[in-house]
Amino acid sequence: MKIKLHNIQSDYQGFECLIKVAEITKECILDNIEIDMKNVGWLDANMCAAFGAILYKVGRGPNTVTLSNLQRGVETTLSKNGFLSHYGREKKQDTYETTIEYKRFEPRDDRYFTAYIEENIVGKGIPEMSEVLHKKFIESIFEIFSNAVIHSRTKMGIFHADNFSQK
Repeated sequence: MKIKLHNIQSDYQGFECLIKVAEITKECILDNIEIDMKNVGWLDANMCAAFGAILYKVGRGPNTVTLSNLQRGVETTLSKNGFLSHYGREKKQDTYETTIEYKRFEPRDDRYFTAYIEENIVGKGIPEMSEVLHKKFIESIFEIFSNAVIHSRTKMGIFHADNFSQK
């Protein structure tokens, strides 16, 4: 099965595109699913979390998922944030530190998530803050993780990705 995508931005059309991928693939069993990205000239890196969750769900069964025809800019971003390393491609160094690593956390990985936040978010566009405020900031982000686990009742995990660069 071949699925053609278009630009995926953090807007209605971007989410609609990903929802269509989820709907088309939800009944797939023993399929080779090719995600054709020839027409994807832009993919908001934060959308990798939703995109990755959909592809993870499809690929963890007896399906094979491949990404094809990536345009250079999209491939560069997805290589720098580590998304493509889940699809047999090498991760590229992010020289300018404009990405946050794409990551999937098990629901019980709260301690790893906290370390991930400390390593990947703090200092990247976040204003300097007092030690007390910094601690509260980290606690608030950790609470988001906890709420995502509790309220979603996920068995797949929590997915995260972001990008600090502007269009």
